Amino acid sequence: MGSTSPTTADAATAQSGTTTLMVNMPEYIVLHYYSGINLNFTATSANTSEASSTLTPTWTATGDSVQTLAASATEVGPATMNVTLKNAWAIAGLSSAGTATVAITGTDFSATRSTSSSIIAASDYQVASSQGVGASDKAGAASITTYLRGVSGQTQTVGDVKMKLNFSNTTESGAHKGTFTITATTI
Repeated sequence: MGSTSPTTADAATAQSGTTTLMVNMPEYIVLHYYSGINLNFTATSANTSEASSTLTPTWTATGDSVQTLAASATEVGPATMNVTLKNAWAIAGLSSAGTATVAITGTDFSATRSTSSSIIAASDYQVASSQGVGASDKAGAASITTYLRGVSGQTQTVGDVKMKLNFSNTTESGAHKGTFTITATTI
């Protein structure tokens, strides 16, 4: 009986294969916002001497006078004012297009005293961002499209809130409260 032994050295053998690995990233969006903002206007009280005038009272039961002093609009202040709240919101995240829409809605501001009817009317609510896709997104609109800036290590997209305030029905000093809602949606 004989044994079999190799007469030459076995050649090395090798096999290789390529694997395709898919990494699926989730679509998500993170919205940063302020839950409360105090906007404080200031004014200075003053007195103004008008030119000499003779007031001729009519002595009636109500004590009316035939002449009245009227404050001018410039003394009272502007009837409307445009307000921009800089850096009032920020978003980050991922979407299939790499963009998101940011929209805003808002209310008027009513005096917080329960018996008051004083209102600061608010209109033309807009959001704006320097990272907006188009010129109108950068300037401001009720709804804009912005770039999402990716995951950690990236800069988030920051934006402003704009509105027009109308004081024609503002009859009292003190706090006036209203709300605005920002909605960010992936595209």
